Amino acid sequence: MRAWAMGLAAVVGLSGCNLFDTATQGFEHARDVAADIRQHVGHEPFVGFRWSNGSLLSVTINFEGIPPGVAIDELADVSRRSVAKRFRQVPDNVVIAFSLPGKERGL
Repeated sequence: MRAWAMGLAAVVGLSGCNLFDTATQGFEHARDVAADIRQHVGHEPFVGFRWSNGSLLSVTINFEGIPPGVAIDELADVSRRSVAKRFRQVPDNVVIAFSLPGKERGL
């Protein structure tokens, strides 16, 4: 019985490490995607991601404002390529969003 409990503890412990590694790597990949996009368009976005059972479900790329002088098609292409390269997976969805100032900020 004790050996079974120790085996279970080892499995749970290793599972936790794998989840921690996945999350840590995900944040590193998100940082790299943001840097790639900043290098191409001149503005660094916030990059978020969602995993499930080892599969990359979605990556969200959020800009403060709309980057001037960059076509949406170009931004989409750069984002897709960087996400696939850095995360080493193609997610189900890549979401590109723009945060615009509200009334208080003169809109």
